[in-house]
Amino acid sequence: LERTEGEAAHERRQAPAFMRNPPPAEAAGEVSGDAQVFGDDQEQGSAPEAEGVSFLVNAQMGTEQYVAAEIVELLESLEDLVRVVARPWGLPGFVSCSVIRSTASSAYDDRGIEEKLLELRSALYVLRYHHHFQLTDVEGGSSGSKARKENLEDASAKAEASAEAGEESSKAAPEAKLSAEDLYKHVKGLLVAKKFRIAALEPADPAGGKRPSFRASCNRMGTHAFNSAEVEREVGGALQEYFDIVADMTNFDVHVRVEVVGNWCVIGTQCNTKDMSLRHKLVFTNRVTLKSNLAYIMLRAANVKAGDTVLDPFCGSGTVILEAAEWLKGKFTGIGLDMNRKSVNGAVANAAAEGFQSCCRFHCSDARALRKICPDESVDALVTNVPWG
Repeated sequence: LERTEGEAAHERRQAPAFMRNPPPAEAAGEVSGDAQVFGDDQEQGSAPEAEGVSFLVNAQMGTEQYVAAEIVELLESLEDLVRVVARPWGLPGFVSCSVIRSTASSAYDDRGIEEKLLELRSALYVLRYHHHFQLTDVEGGSSGSKARKENLEDASAKAEASAEAGEESSKAAPEAKLSAEDLYKHVKGLLVAKKFRIAALEPADPAGGKRPSFRASCNRMGTHAFNSAEVEREVGGALQEYFDIVADMTNFDVHVRVEVVGNWCVIGTQCNTKDMSLRHKLVFTNRVTLKSNLAYIMLRAANVKAGDTVLDPFCGSGTVILEAAEWLKGKFTGIGLDMNRKSVNGAVANAAAEGFQSCCRFHCSDARALRKICPDESVDALVTNVPWG
């Protein structure tokens, strides 16, 4: 086969002289035609009225606009009743879903919205929203409020940067003085002042009905003087005391989530029982495997549709191809390449376990030889998680 321009450029990049003195990067060209990237037109960073927010959908930082776009699609029939905002109030990692009360009747039941949100392929968790606040608004800590605000805002920026880079949250630094006990006092005060309520923790019959059990979980990103376990204990303690209920870490009725992201704290109850990205029947996984929700977002960003041929030249255990197969109900052709024989065998086994072996093909091959497997113009979309990317 005659070398393509791209293959020749790759060989030049492999040359030692290129590695020592690479040329300056060229600016990316504009998207041609009328093509619109999935998620580009979503409302972001606005401040919806907290009283109107019914749900917060949790997503990886940097994917909020794509999650918002899928929510808008799912709720298309209710577009006059709901408002969807990516990063509401500037809160990273979340998308809000508000019921527009001026349009909806006072008797409107939002359980239909909840059922639709639980169909999301791009998200991790769906929370019924209860309250949010900034840590700089919490009384306590041994440092001045101005200095603490600057530290926490810096922590928020670091949390967002580390999350988008796929890094673990950093350990607490001594300058962030707010303690988990301060969070306990703040949340308890909000409850006593009736600033928010959690209906699921209230007994159906206050006179003597069965009281629900609950669990409090915390996901934390950023630099703080407390850890996630301390937040769970202190905020969970405030809920337990106020509602006079029993905490149970395994057999609970209600799962309360306390999300701490930099300077933000969000309280909600989880609607789904497990991470929504864990939906494939994988019999094999690599040590590092792309999450299914990210694979879905990549497929949507590539404008993949039924009938397309999708190529993943670094397929690993086959997550991108399997996600396309399930989403499109097998109405596509998936081709996966990987130079690791164990990964290819695992991808084949995964496709068989999900019943998609007829529409998915996997080859043990170096990606540089893909033209031997995929002739020119035989592929509609190339979607891949580039190794060590």
